[in-house]
Amino acid sequence: SACLVGSEMCIRDSFQRAYGGLGKFEGFKHIVVPSVSYITQETTSMDIEHVPRFDDVDDRVMRDRVETKLDQIFLGRNSVNGDTWRVAQLTLYHGYDLKNESSETHDIEIDMQLRPRPWWGFRTLSERFRVYDNPGVLGNDYTRLTNYLFFNNSQYENTWSARVGYIETTVDDVSIERNVLYGAGYKLSDAWSVSADHQYSLEEDDLIRQRYELRRRLHMWEMGFLVRDRNGSTDFTGTGNAINRVVSFLSLIHISEPTRQAEI
Repeated sequence: SACLVGSEMCIRDSFQRAYGGLGKFEGFKHIVVPSVSYITQETTSMDIEHVPRFDDVDDRVMRDRVETKLDQIFLGRNSVNGDTWRVAQLTLYHGYDLKNESSETHDIEIDMQLRPRPWWGFRTLSERFRVYDNPGVLGNDYTRLTNYLFFNNSQYENTWSARVGYIETTVDDVSIERNVLYGAGYKLSDAWSVSADHQYSLEEDDLIRQRYELRRRLHMWEMGFLVRDRNGSTDFTGTGNAINRVVSFLSLIHISEPTRQAEI
């Protein structure tokens, strides 16, 4: 097992403006949320050569990092029943490692969501990672495109959710991964919820990633237990965060049991 210690400082603000309606919407609200974060993470409690690596870019163990993000959220109010929901969201993200023990990375992400109705929508996520000067990593430019339909029933007490989509990953313009993703979640009660996500590789004709989570909502806290299986390695993680999101703690428990090195 390994223990990581780090801290994060974030500056965030928000702006909003209301607009007139269109079609079945009687009005819209545009909310802009810019933020800048500085993250520092100390080295792990184990030597770098012993740190489990589930993916080729999963070995970043000590770093100073700057992340900037711009969220643009569009809320719409239905003129028929008065319901209000997040009709669209566009997130622009940029991250850069100032210092890293193993290799520096440069990340760019574009995340777009469209939700025509409260219970379903579409999401597309484009990610690009550039890894500098790491002889243990195959290639330098990683690009991943994720598209999926999502469904949920959040207007009812017993919330359910599901998603199905497709992921393609390229390294230096060469396709190395084509996966079908699918998952579902269910709110058992006001306090308990469960979820499961799978990824099926079209290249390997096998189930390569599994993720299961059990969450418990307390009075002011939310706790969770997460089990992930990736490339034959199992990862157990305990998480917790304050419901008001003023304070959050992640990876309170982190135990890894790798069975083999990832190969691509």
